[in-house]
Amino acid sequence: MAKTYYIIREKTQGPDGPYFSSQIVKLAESGQIKANDRISCPDTDVIKPLGIFLENIGYSVSYVGVAAINETNKESTVVVSDINMKFSSMVSFMIKWAFATIPTAIIIGVIVAFILILTGSFGIFMNH
Repeated sequence: MAKTYYIIREKTQGPDGPYFSSQIVKLAESGQIKANDRISCPDTDVIKPLGIFLENIGYSVSYVGVAAINETNKESTVVVSDINMKFSSMVSFMIKWAFATIPTAIIIGVIVAFILILTGSFGIFMNH
């Protein structure tokens, strides 16, 4: 049996449905549901924004997501609730992040030295 989903619209109170995933795609394409609307699956008790739901079922959201956001709001809010990352990927990311700080530290050091030279304070540190 195919999964059914419910649409929780931004402007209304209760869920609307049930719908099959193909019906939700058609509603999104026609603009009847917007990017701020959420999709609920009663089987798993998971509620997802429309764009994430469409990505999860393998639908390209480039058209739907952008069109829906541009029609409803000029700004969009993103909430990161969890990051699922393998340990090895996290270690690799942190090593790259550490190496990326080296040029930043050099640039900041040059700027501070330049300011100290301009203010004449650089000699104080060099004489002692």
